[in-house]
Amino acid sequence: MREGAALTGGIVADLKKMDRILHINEKSLTVPRAAGDSPEASGGTVNRRGYTMNHFPASFTTSSLGGFISTNGTGVLSSKYGS
Repeated sequence: MREGAALTGGIVADLKKMDRILHINEKSLTVPRAAGDSPEASGGTVNRRGYTMNHFPASFTTSSLGGFISTNGTGVLSSKYGS
């Protein structure tokens, strides 16, 4: 379950259906993703290509890329590998 909230007069945007990897650029090692993309789904896609996202938040199965950005999420391994 994903959560969202808005203060008085605010807007809540549900982005969970924007949940795909746009493409994998193997030259620059970047992966443009949609805001609702989950680490569980996209992690499997990049892992099959031999890469890792190197980001493993405690909410791995329920979080989204937009959530990482909005909360400045760094994941549980950031103390070892950096944010």
